[in-house]
Amino acid sequence: MKKLLCLAMAALVLGGCGGDKTKTMTCKLSKEQSGITTEIDMKLEYKGEVVTKQIQTGTVKTDNESALDILFSSMESLGYADKADGMKGVTYSLKKYDDKKEIVEKMTMDLEKISAKDYNTMTNNASQASDNFKVGLEKTRDGLEAQGFTCEE
Repeated sequence: MKKLLCLAMAALVLGGCGGDKTKTMTCKLSKEQSGITTEIDMKLEYKGEVVTKQIQTGTVKTDNESALDILFSSMESLGYADKADGMKGVTYSLKKYDDKKEIVEKMTMDLEKISAKDYNTMTNNASQASDNFKVGLEKTRDGLEAQGFTCEE
């Protein structure tokens, strides 16, 4: 009987460890307007119901070179590269590829390392996070889907 009880306890303990495994949900959005195609690919890494990392790649494509230049200047003027510089848990890049006629913006936020202040800065204070904040998976998914994203785990 003791052996069965020990085996059952071991199974419960080992089974409970599965909740700490990192999983990924991918959310995508694609829109076209006035000859400009915008695609956003967002990967959310999570443990249990808490998002631990957000990796967002946005691509803007157009055959109109002057529109591409204007869009790039506009995106660059937002200053995210300068804002992200020196932030713990944040990487940001914005590149224009004239040969492909596209702009690629990539931002990664490690939510286990970023401070609440820096998170608020990078999200334009949309979340108003405070110390020891947690980003909930379902609330994030619901918000993205309300904006037109499709999400898959």
